[in-house]
Amino acid sequence: AIGGGDPYGKPMLSEDVRSFFTTAAAELSLRLMDVAPKDLSQIAVSMANVGLTEERFFTSLARAAVARSDRFTAEEILGLCVSFDKAGLVHVPLLEASGKTLKSHVAQVSGKELLKGLASLATCSVRDTELGKAVGDEFQEGPKGRLSPEEFCAMAWAFVTLGFYHDQMFRAVFKALEDAPTMPGDTLCQLYEIHMSLKVFREDMYGKYELEA
Repeated sequence: AIGGGDPYGKPMLSEDVRSFFTTAAAELSLRLMDVAPKDLSQIAVSMANVGLTEERFFTSLARAAVARSDRFTAEEILGLCVSFDKAGLVHVPLLEASGKTLKSHVAQVSGKELLKGLASLATCSVRDTELGKAVGDEFQEGPKGRLSPEEFCAMAWAFVTLGFYHDQMFRAVFKALEDAPTMPGDTLCQLYEIHMSLKVFREDMYGKYELEA
């Protein structure tokens, strides 16, 4: 049923398997409102992982999730967003719902999950300024063991991508990176982009703690 993988690492399914999943998805589409949030998330993740990303089904799935977004945990709705990213699909109301859920659970969600959520929002330019403030307030004293220095930098990069500014959090990011023994190349590139964005768009505020050249 599965024969090797494609150049992107996804398994190559036989036509019989694809036909089965297509039929199952069509049947499931009629009952999405009755499926538990956790199961909706797992279905989306599983189908995205094997490359079964039929747009109509994912659109129906997203609409069902948005209609009941208050019943999803942060991890469940983030799983949905990640599956859409893997599928190369964007559903703005779903991303907005994920931002709303994250905003209400910033202190409870793991740092890595918060980073995933912010990265998804940044990729699609979906802004929620209240979420930005909540995350900035939560991490204004540092990563608190919830993020590595590299992940903390990636969070700050998502902030500047979304046009968010939180003075104390950016200061904490620079301090965490200053204390890190080494930094990978990707983090250095993100740090430079953060520096340039703040210098151009927040020079009045950033000048007080600007990185030295």
